Amino acid sequence: MSKNFFIAIFLSIALLYIFNINTYVSNVFSSVTNGIKTKYLDVFIQSGNFISKYFNQASTIEALRLENQELKEYRLLYEDLHSESKHIYEVLGWQKFVYPELALTRVVSYKSPNDLSQVLIDYPLEEGKIVGLIFDNYAAGIAMSVEGKTLALLNNNTKANYSVMIGEEKATGITHGADNMGNILIKYIPLWQNFKVGDIVYTSGMDGIFYEGLKVGEIIGIKEGINTYEAYMKPYVASSKKRFFYICNLKSSQKE
Repeated sequence: MSKNFFIAIFLSIALLYIFNINTYVSNVFSSVTNGIKTKYLDVFIQSGNFISKYFNQASTIEALRLENQELKEYRLLYEDLHSESKHIYEVLGWQKFVYPELALTRVVSYKSPNDLSQVLIDYPLEEGKIVGLIFDNYAAGIAMSVEGKTLALLNNNTKANYSVMIGEEKATGITHGADNMGNILIKYIPLWQNFKVGDIVYTSGMDGIFYEGLKVGEIIGIKEGINTYEAYMKPYVASSKKRFFYICNLKSSQKE
């Protein structure tokens, strides 16, 4: 190697020492790496904030869902109580004509697993007495004492017979079970009485089972027979699916 080469190396080292260039290079490299570290930390922190925010939102959404479900349950309870209070009010409004005794009763079991239109209820009833069943202010069937037990015949049972009146003209008939679609048959409607599809069916109160004016359903079909009309009614309540009913027990003095 030449002498000039060694002199150049010596001068370079001397300049690095004098001007502290090595520290400058170190600082530049350090600043670059620090920038990378800072950027990495920013991304990491932002990602952590995003994940935390996501899970917080998910938790909030779940809390709101549960709260909404609870509010729905309260609303159902409110509507049930509102309906019950309205029912009691309407019953009290009939006291000038009849004085029905209302009692809540529970379905104990089906009489037979093959017939869902007959259920046993826990309301004690004297032998020979027939009373009406009410659900949500609608007629749902009848009940009677059979072999020491109270048997409820729901609207879709052919023996759940009670008198009704139809529409504004108050055409009269008798309920007589249901078809496969759950529509209630009304029989023995005189041909000279006027009614039409869409008319509302009410209890007549003439048989002492229900008081007058309790809604039952709406006429959906009419068939003319030899001496009478027959009609099908869509009931307002599917009584075979209910677990609780009101017993409508009219006092004997009022039936007279």
